[in-house]
This record gives sequence, C-alpha cells and structure tokens, in this order.
Amino acid sequence: MIAIYIDENSNSNLNTMILYIVEFTFGTLGYSYKIIYSLKGLTEFDVLIWYDSKSVKKEFLAQYAKKIPIILVRYHENLYIPSQLKGTNLTSKIKKLRFYNEVIPIIHNNILSELVEGMKDSKIALIVLNFDILGNLYYHLTDCELRAKKANDGVIEQGSIFDEYYQEPIVNHLLAFTEKIILSCCEKLDFPLIKKEYWPHGEDYAVIFTHTIDKLEKWGKGVFGEFLLDSFPLLLRGKVTEVFRNLASGIKYFLTDEEQYWNFENYLELDEAYGIISTWFVSLIEDNGFIYNVEEEQVLIDELNKILSKGHELGILVSPYEMDQIKMKTAYGKLSKITKDDQAGIRITGRPTPDKLFLAAHRNNLQYDCSLLSPNIDIFKNGNILPHHRLIDGIRTFPLEIPITFSDEILKSSKYSYRSFESAKMKIDNLITKVTSNGGLICFDFTIANFRDISYLEKLYTYTLDTIKETNYYNNSCKNIALWWKARKNVLVTNVEWGANILFLDDFSFFTFKIYTKKKIKQITMVDYQIEDNVITLSNIKANNVVNIVLE
Repeated sequence: MIAIYIDENSNSNLNTMILYIVEFTFGTLGYSYKIIYSLKGLTEFDVLIWYDSKSVKKEFLAQYAKKIPIILVRYHENLYIPSQLKGTNLTSKIKKLRFYNEVIPIIHNNILSELVEGMKDSKIALIVLNFDILGNLYYHLTDCELRAKKANDGVIEQGSIFDEYYQEPIVNHLLAFTEKIILSCCEKLDFPLIKKEYWPHGEDYAVIFTHTIDKLEKWGKGVFGEFLLDSFPLLLRGKVTEVFRNLASGIKYFLTDEEQYWNFENYLELDEAYGIISTWFVSLIEDNGFIYNVEEEQVLIDELNKILSKGHELGILVSPYEMDQIKMKTAYGKLSKITKDDQAGIRITGRPTPDKLFLAAHRNNLQYDCSLLSPNIDIFKNGNILPHHRLIDGIRTFPLEIPITFSDEILKSSKYSYRSFESAKMKIDNLITKVTSNGGLICFDFTIANFRDISYLEKLYTYTLDTIKETNYYNNSCKNIALWWKARKNVLVTNVEWGANILFLDDFSFFTFKIYTKKKIKQITMVDYQIEDNVITLSNIKANNVVNIVLE
C-alpha cells in the first residue's frame, strides 16, 4: 500500500485540497493508499511518499530507504492558491520536464534547479522530486489558471498559457510520471505493487458515445426567411453547395412536413449495427432553452422509450440560461418516471458554465456530470481525459465528472459552415491515438440536429465507429462507466508478507490487475482467474469476497 505522509507544517487550511488531489492521483492510478500524519502509521509493507514542507534532507531519509521505498515530494503551497500564480509570475516558474517522448510543463518554485534526484547506491530506494507533483496535478485538474482571472460572475473563459500543452493530456502524463517514479523506486527492493487496471478486461481505453437532443425543429417560424437573408453573404464566400443543400431541406419540409432534426432512428440503427451502448441527453421541462416544439409530448416519450428498449441510457439536458436547482429537480423526477430508475446523470450545455449549476447537480444527487468540454477544438479541457470529481468552493462534488472529448458542435465555424470532412477525420484519428496511448476515456457527442446540419456527419459517425472497432476498447453508457469507476475505487489491496489480499465490496463480472514484481505467482484463491505475463484477470467475483494472491 502507498502511504502518503503529510507533515504538520503543511497549511491546515489547504488540507481539503491536498486530500482531494491525493485521492484523485492514487485512486485514479489504481493503487490502494492511506494518508498518515505520523510515521507510526507506517508498516514494512508500505511505500512511503513524504509530502515535505520542511525541506527535509535526503540523507536523513536514505537510512530508512534500505528497507522500504521512499519518495520525497517538495510541497509548493502557491499551487493551491490561484491568486498566487498568474501572468508573468506563473510563466517564470514553468520548467520543461522530458518524460519519454513527451514534454511536460512543470510549475516549479525555483528553489532547487534539479527536478528529480536519485541515489547512486542501488540498495537505497529513495527518489526526490524537487517540485510538487501533487500540486501540479491539482493546478491543472481544478483549472487554477482560469479561476485566478475569473470575472465577478465566474463564467468568463480566456485562453490558457497551457493551451499548446493541452493538445496532449497533461494530467495523464503527470499521472504516468508519478507511477513511473513509484515503480522505479520499488524495483530497487523488489517491492511488489498491485495496480487496479482502469477498465474491466484491462482494455487500452474506454469510449462513450452520447447524443444531445438539442433541437427537434429546423424550419420553425421565421427561420426560412432568416436563412434566405444569410444566403447572400454565404454565396459571396463561395458556399454554393451549402446554400442549396439547406434550401432543398427547407423546400422538402414545406412539401412533406418531414422534420429534418428527427434523427433518432438514424443513430439507433448505427449504434445497433456496431454493438454500441450510447447515452442520450434530453430536456423534459418547459422553457428549457432548447427548440423542441413537439405538439404532443407522448410522441417524444415514445422515442425515448424506444431508446431505452434498445439498451441505451437517458440523461438530463440542461441549459445554463434557463435552469436552476428547482427546475433540475423537476427534470430529474420526470426522467425517473420514464426510465423507472432513480440513478441519472446530467449534461449542461454552453461553456463555461456557472459553478452554481454544478453545485445544484451535486445537491440533487445526480450520478455523473458529462458537461466539461474545451471551446478549442484542438485541446483537451484542463489536459484531462479521465473521470474525476470536481472541487468547487471547497466541496468535492458527488456527481462524477465525465469530460467530453469531442463534440460535433466544435466542427462548425459558423451557423452554415464547418470544417472539411478530411479535417474532421484527422481530429477523430488524433483523439483516438492519444487517448488509447494514455489509457483514458474518450467521450464523443454527436448531436441529433447536426446529423443533418453537417452534410458529412453520418459518414463521420460511421468512420468513427469503424475506427474504434480496430482498437482494444471498453464501451458503456455514462451511468455504467460512473458506477464502474465508483466500484473500482472500493476495491482494497493490502500488501502482506506472503503477497496481497484484495477485498471486493461489489459484484464484478471481470476485474483486471497488473502486478509488478520479480516474484512468481504461486496461488490465487477464492475466484476464477487468468494470468498472462504480469496481468491477472479475475472473473465472477461476489461482493465481500477476499481474494488472496500468494507470491513465491
């Protein structure tokens, strides 16, 4: 087990933030951990991470690092206080850390020039990080740079100093670096570590497909005249094909009354053909900020029931401009009547979103929030591609945040124009490559309206489905991903003299571990399993089972 020692000189006012990032870091990486405030809580089977605010000398720790692996991390308080790091004060503290083929920007207090120090003696398992790896993770995950320059209303979003680095998932690179340091340190003493893999079979990454039901009426009152006025500048810019495509759509609607945005069946057929489970976000209240204009609500409910009958999920869709906590509760109740399920999630459209809405989702006990998306098509929001709980006003929100990695909305450069098909394909390829190599989560949003508004969208959706079929992925709905992430967190691994015991609090069809040790596995008790190299996949696990892994 990993033991994080937080010394008494750390600012007690920041404890909530420190505990939050410790939980995210080690809970996400999949290593069981404990936080200790006294070294009396340490055992001979623990890896010690000393979170140091006292400038402890590495020579002092070296004597103990012959028995257990020790990683010394220098604490940098300002990383937890947005107002302390911004503008030139921030840029002057950024150093570049090379990690394999990646360059990671590290915020460093410049006290010590060498970022990482090791011990030459191979029998001393001590590594010193002269920068605050946990504070750096916190800074990106909680969007400290943005919070440092927020306007009074709390929703102004500007470009980030880190935007060029957010073309890669920085948070995932920092996590991978943290894991590499821990494993390197443990290797010196052949100290065994057991890692919970991200996904049930140890898949390379997870993929979620979502469909936002944003508009159900294309040619409402006055829209056709508005389109004709917009057509002249479009023609002057050479958008002839797009003008005539929309004109034909409008004429077809007036002749046949066929609504161009009623595209439920199109997506359902594609998802069924490829064996995809998807999540659909719908608004079920009046004055919702979305264009539905359905004459009979039952017509929409019939479509929603069809979605559920095919094994997909429904979530709540919210506009930040037409929503408050009471309306959110009403929407939650209406959705529960349709789904017969009291577990639901939410998507808040429009970015950036006021924090009060995320807190309202928290107070309504929603299971997940699938809203965060960068307004820039070429970057990952906050450099993160993993589920996480947000920290807002010192509150660790209950809904699990599932960040949106790709939305078809960001393909549009204006109301009637959008990126080329080849450019969109390159975006999809790039995302899948980066998420696959980082073992994270890719969440696609293909909206119901853009199926017709973007001429090639059906082709792009099919291309995306074809591309992921060639990879090793795990697919499920937003809700099931959230439930998996919660259950995974509750699996407790405890190192003992003969190996490890693992406590499961939930039922699992499959669960995969990676074990790092030179020792051979002698026995695994109480469960069915398969072993391939250092990867163990357990199956048919019952709640409250304890599985023993015995090493030679």
